[in-house]
Amino acid sequence: MDKAASKADNSFQLILDALGLASSYPSSQQGVRVEFEKNFSIEIENREQGQCRISARVCKLAHSLHTQERQLSKALNILLEVKDSVPAETSLAISNHDNCLRCVLDIPHSATNDPDGICNRLNKFLDFSFAYKQTYIAFRDEN
Repeated sequence: MDKAASKADNSFQLILDALGLASSYPSSQQGVRVEFEKNFSIEIENREQGQCRISARVCKLAHSLHTQERQLSKALNILLEVKDSVPAETSLAISNHDNCLRCVLDIPHSATNDPDGICNRLNKFLDFSFAYKQTYIAFRDEN
């Protein structure tokens, strides 16, 4: 199987290739963390059957349930305000492994048929996630 064909088999590898990281990580790699700047990074997770999940940290959730409720309420209110600019297949999720609120993009295996589309999705997700995080931080003291 040639190099181009093997890359097209997996959205994880297509994302790594788009970021110029494909040669740095083996295809068996389960996940990669990419730091873009201080306090903004994404995690790219190799999922089953060629799927890929990309997540960006919005905030660390507090230990207090009352504070968590306020944090989540604020996050949902911001999301409602910008709902028309949310990229397709993007959601908010709470990450169990680090107790953080995250923007999440799931890319199905079928997307490997359109590598340019994956790159566009990635770019839109990065732009949105960074702007969403900055908006969340800017309104930190509200609620």
